[in-house]
Amino acid sequence: MDPEAEQRCADKLQSVGLWGESLATLNSGDAEGVAQQLVDELGLPFYDDVVAWVASCIANAQGMLELSQRATGLHGDDLSWRTLQHKKGEHKGAGPGIPVMTLALPEKGKRKRKRGLDLAASEGDRQAAERREREALCVRLMAVLRRFGAPCLDEFSAGFDPERASAVVAGRIRNSSLRRYLRFLEEFVFWMYRAKLREPPFSAGDAIDFLFMLADKPCGPTIPGAFLKSLAWFERVSGFPFEERISVKTVLLSTRDILVKELKKPGIPVHRAPRLPGAMIAALERLVSNEKEAMGIRAGAYYRLLKCWGTLRYDDIQHLSPSAIRFFAGRRMASYAEAATLTTAVNRRLVDAEGQRLIPQELVEMWTEHSERATLPTILDGFGLDPRDRDALGRWRPEGSDVYSRSFSGKIRRIHRYFASELERLRLAGDVDDYDVLDAAFQWLRARRGFSSDDAEGVVDAFKRALESWTAQDPIVQESDGEEEVAEEEPEAPTEAPDAVERTSGYVLVFSKRGTARLHRAGKEGCWMARARHFDECRVVQEMPEPDECSYRCRLCWPGPEEMNDSSDDSSEDSSGSAMPGVAEDSGTSPRASWERVPLG
Repeated sequence: MDPEAEQRCADKLQSVGLWGESLATLNSGDAEGVAQQLVDELGLPFYDDVVAWVASCIANAQGMLELSQRATGLHGDDLSWRTLQHKKGEHKGAGPGIPVMTLALPEKGKRKRKRGLDLAASEGDRQAAERREREALCVRLMAVLRRFGAPCLDEFSAGFDPERASAVVAGRIRNSSLRRYLRFLEEFVFWMYRAKLREPPFSAGDAIDFLFMLADKPCGPTIPGAFLKSLAWFERVSGFPFEERISVKTVLLSTRDILVKELKKPGIPVHRAPRLPGAMIAALERLVSNEKEAMGIRAGAYYRLLKCWGTLRYDDIQHLSPSAIRFFAGRRMASYAEAATLTTAVNRRLVDAEGQRLIPQELVEMWTEHSERATLPTILDGFGLDPRDRDALGRWRPEGSDVYSRSFSGKIRRIHRYFASELERLRLAGDVDDYDVLDAAFQWLRARRGFSSDDAEGVVDAFKRALESWTAQDPIVQESDGEEEVAEEEPEAPTEAPDAVERTSGYVLVFSKRGTARLHRAGKEGCWMARARHFDECRVVQEMPEPDECSYRCRLCWPGPEEMNDSSDDSSEDSSGSAMPGVAEDSGTSPRASWERVPLG
């Protein structure tokens, strides 16, 4: 084929993108189809020559592709691939035959950032994606500006486009910075509305409360400064006068410095969340069953009850599938601040049986997202529950010997029944002890609210009277929907460890659940179990029992036939060495273990 025809065919293939690596993806059998299209498109008379030329082009493209892949280390091992991907400088003394590989970095302004942009797309597509993101951020900014009543909005005419107005207010700030500022501002507004039922404008004291709420997580030492920076930027671009800006208040700046200093301390004391009192648990249950209340508030109360009875943290609830609890469809991950806001909103609506507010207005923000987890372990510890049972609360992955235990569900159910029955008994007796909650409320009012001692005592006394009103209510009776009521068995309190016993003489018959009896010898001649161990069912006798009264005998108390005789044995015993005719002895030379079963005759 002449050079002019070859050039025309090459130009045609390049124009349709079938050249280089794309041409190497074809097989030699595809040469005829490509040649037929070239002949039809270009009007070439020689078909066989075009087929041979296309086949040679495919072979050359495949050879060049393999060569380029080897040069980039694609066919090498993983160690060689990682070596070629990193930038390496020249090594002094390196031989002339060793090439030095370098990694070309992208140009400035085109490096990959943590944003949802496809950098492999064209420049126009990336600009369009950035423009769409900017428009969405401007819509959010306009909502915040209107909510704060920004003075800058009065400078625009009535018919001015709101999106353009927000874009003008934002200025040349980057999308990432604007997104971060809006997250802090929206979270601040949402928390103030749910926690204090207030709309903007806010005071410096409100910002201080929000900072303390963030520090209670605890958060990183840069979070207080980042929030204050976003607030200062917003007040500046919104056009607020300098004397009305809360971000320049000395008390707010001092609070930021104190929190940053505290958060930077290594090993700072962990903030202990106060538990929920019993009256608060009852009020939550009453709020869940109140169909006149808003569904969001009822769901929030149910969320807190689930954490309380399950001994869960707020992040444990985040990964619960809604289909498992069958309450609502879908799932939304809430931040700590949003969960704390929901907790405060629920606390504000808790009432007693008579419809009176249970928690004073000054204390609705005291409980945190870890309070429900601390409720059952703290109260059960005061009830004297065994630590081994108390440690089972909230355990999702048992370790050690507990791996083979399959009684967690039954154990937790018994603990819950014991908790409810014991709390109800103390309530009816008027002996519910909530001193730790009241003391935590007093300390919280002094430290967080700045109350004087007298004012804090007044609020705590009002809270104490509200809690005491719960003990004056009638007993709680569980109603049955069926015609026949099934009597619920009384919950049993966990048994305490029995006191040690000391048996100095006689014999001990230990009975098992299968009806068998094992004989031990008490006193210093017997084993340690007969002397000091507590048995669930046993009988101590001073005379040697009859052979038909026991099934086995302890091998520690009677290690051999020669020691079977005892001065206190019955006179009817044989002197041949067998103290218990009918009980077989081990004729082997090695003694059996003390727990080994010795069958009868």
